[in-house]
Amino acid sequence: MKNDELLHKWVNGQLTAAELDRFKQRPEYEALEKLRAKTDQLEVPAFAEAQMLADILAIDKKAKPPTTGKRRTLSRWAKYAAAAAVLLLAGWFFWPTAQPVTWATGQQEQQEGRLPDGSTFRLNAESALTYQPKTWAAERRVELTGEAFFNVEKGQTFTVYTTNGTVAVLGTTFNVWSRDNTLEVSCQTGKVAVTNLAQTQRHVLLPQEAIRLTAGKVTMQWTTPANDPISWMAGVSKFRQVPLATVLAALERQFGVRIDARAVDTTTILSCNFDHQDLDLALKTTLTPLGIRYVLHPDKTVVLYAQ
Repeated sequence: MKNDELLHKWVNGQLTAAELDRFKQRPEYEALEKLRAKTDQLEVPAFAEAQMLADILAIDKKAKPPTTGKRRTLSRWAKYAAAAAVLLLAGWFFWPTAQPVTWATGQQEQQEGRLPDGSTFRLNAESALTYQPKTWAAERRVELTGEAFFNVEKGQTFTVYTTNGTVAVLGTTFNVWSRDNTLEVSCQTGKVAVTNLAQTQRHVLLPQEAIRLTAGKVTMQWTTPANDPISWMAGVSKFRQVPLATVLAALERQFGVRIDARAVDTTTILSCNFDHQDLDLALKTTLTPLGIRYVLHPDKTVVLYAQ
């Protein structure tokens, strides 16, 4: 990847962890980081390109006329080039792009990313995260579909918006899972405030506490062991009292298969874990206790049968 592409992604907070490590090796990184730290503290006015260009070009009227026509022409073009460069740099560093930035993963894929304030996230399979660089300095806000783990830098409120509710923090580490009509949040450090979509319920989580909201109502709360890692980041999916359909959807995401479950009851409630490395073992772990047989076809279709 070319250096200018890395710089563009750094300005917009799109570098992966690996790309950021490479970018930090650049000799100008320290100076760029100091510049961004200063600009992040500024209240940016409306960007009047025409006025800025006019102000720059007006300087020429006060300058002493050049002695020859040739030198005058060169000076004028140099002046235009300088004006264009100023506008380009101003637009890059002081006026972020109005387009939202989106990170997305497919099946069998995870991805790490960095936000403009230095906060980091990791997306699980078939998930998406969107944020707006233009308004980030005023509002630390992301929109999430699927599942992600966040490590948030301290500062003003950081809010995760989902179709099932919102999660607000000041600086902490936490996991968010939002699919269908269910929202699950677990807090590792700090405090996390979870609010349902209708904003009729608000719950504050402390470290090692977790909560599940289904259709906007609390359906489960539990605690996790101290220093317990986020399971999916370690290659294991864990489920507590969920419908079989939820587990089957996770199997499809993690292994890139299609599961035909028309012959079984997918509303059955179960608790289970499965490893992301072995599909056959994952199917056995999930289905055998329920008395469900399966056949894995060459086209990566899994057909389930009730015994």
